[in-house]
Amino acid sequence: MPDDVARSTITSRRKAAEDHFNRLRMNYPRIFVSHRHKDVPVVEALVSVIEAAFQIQTHDLRCTSVHPYPLRAGERTSDRLRLELHRAEGVLGIVTPDTKDSTYVLFELWAAWGRGGVTFPLLAFGASTGDVPAPIGDLRTLDLSDEAECHQLIEDLSDVTTLNRRGGMDPRLHSRFRNWPPFQRRRVTASRVHFACALTRCPIPVRRTDPFPSVLMRF
Repeated sequence: MPDDVARSTITSRRKAAEDHFNRLRMNYPRIFVSHRHKDVPVVEALVSVIEAAFQIQTHDLRCTSVHPYPLRAGERTSDRLRLELHRAEGVLGIVTPDTKDSTYVLFELWAAWGRGGVTFPLLAFGASTGDVPAPIGDLRTLDLSDEAECHQLIEDLSDVTTLNRRGGMDPRLHSRFRNWPPFQRRRVTASRVHFACALTRCPIPVRRTDPFPSVLMRF
């Protein structure tokens, strides 16, 4: 009997601690996407991939250009973003050839570096490692035009965040896959369909001869 009481007490305390932690986490995103608003097409495709790979709630992701992940109305932008950058489990920085011209992106990447957490510089629109601004210029980059590195991004996010991976085939993605001509009558794995589905939201057409284009190859 005493053992049962002890186990019950431990269980209830553990549940209370988990509930407290979850309430704290719900106030801040686990993934923060830093980008210029002019780069919305590539950001939407990236968010679509993340949604396909993980079980995402609205509070899990901060991406100010993509619904439903912008800041709430009335938020003091700089203060809120600074807090979210500090608490995020992973920061994704979209780096393009003109990223250094954006004061806000530089502010976000500086804040990401200062927090000492995990930051992923993601190259797009033909950017190279030379376009990655200081002080994150020495971090390992991933090129979003490379299929293998897109897959690596998802695997790395699985390692550094507490997000849950999706299992099996998402029916929404399967529907998109069936209606997307380049992939009709082609046998692909579920993970590849997850990446392919984001192309349906990209405004730039994909060559029908591409065997398996990267989700962001046009960027």
